[in-house]
Amino acid sequence: ACGYGAEEAWVQCDKCERWLHQICALFNGRQNDGGDVSFTCPLCCLKDLETGKRKPIDKRPKTLMGAREYPQTKLSDYLEDRVARSLKQELADMAKKENCAEKDVQTVNPGELAIRVVSSVEKRVETKEKFLQVFGGSGFP
Repeated sequence: ACGYGAEEAWVQCDKCERWLHQICALFNGRQNDGGDVSFTCPLCCLKDLETGKRKPIDKRPKTLMGAREYPQTKLSDYLEDRVARSLKQELADMAKKENCAEKDVQTVNPGELAIRVVSSVEKRVETKEKFLQVFGGSGFP
């Protein structure tokens, strides 16, 4: 359902025993060297917040890094720039539509945007001979 393949690492929720891809759950496997770090999935966290068993975090723990604390890549810089430009344009359009100054429009500040690439896989896949025989004349590859 999430789009990641079987080669991704998994983590199991200690409460509901649901399995999630580490990348989808934002679980940092590198900080789990001994395998003894407890993990609660986002759905269980929300349930605990709603029932009062869990309180919202006032201060981010050291182990829970924000996007700006991850290394930048060419792809993250490109994505960040594109999204920031789109947000700035949307801000200008909204201000014009509401007939007010941009500073008076309630929206996300494009300057606060941080995008990082946490997983990027480049693969080469060999095309099987039988597949080439069947589809080779159809403009493939």
